[in-house]
Amino acid sequence: MNRKRHVQEGGVIRNEAGGPLELEAIAAVHELSHEVQDISVSEMLPRTSDLIFVNVKTQEGQPYTLELTLKGWRIASSHTDCMNGDYTKVRLHSMYHIWVRLSATFQVDLHTRYFRNARELLSFISPDHATRFNECLANKLSELAATVSESYQFPIQ
Repeated sequence: MNRKRHVQEGGVIRNEAGGPLELEAIAAVHELSHEVQDISVSEMLPRTSDLIFVNVKTQEGQPYTLELTLKGWRIASSHTDCMNGDYTKVRLHSMYHIWVRLSATFQVDLHTRYFRNARELLSFISPDHATRFNECLANKLSELAATVSESYQFPIQ
């Protein structure tokens, strides 16, 4: 993990590499691109050596802006290119006060919880993510098996 190596090297950021966060964000975009509808590093939000934002649209079609810092990955917003948490989405209705409290707790947890990597975060917000990941993996293994099988075909004499 680039963040761990960054700390081990005393926090020195090498400009030619784009910094550990940028490398990790770009790697996450490439790694997860087949498992979500859309994913990209934000071109609108600030990008520094300590902070980078990634936009993702889950298999369910829900957009999120993810924030990557040295602490890890977290959900910045339930919108694309937005860095303000959506804490006000909680509906207040006296009849559902217990539900509202639970919903408020989940909503705050959604924007304050940090994850070790983007895949772990995606598994938390996207129930269909695991299914899509397994489908992609099965397809790649089938392709590999077919390639290996073709390579070792011997002519019958």
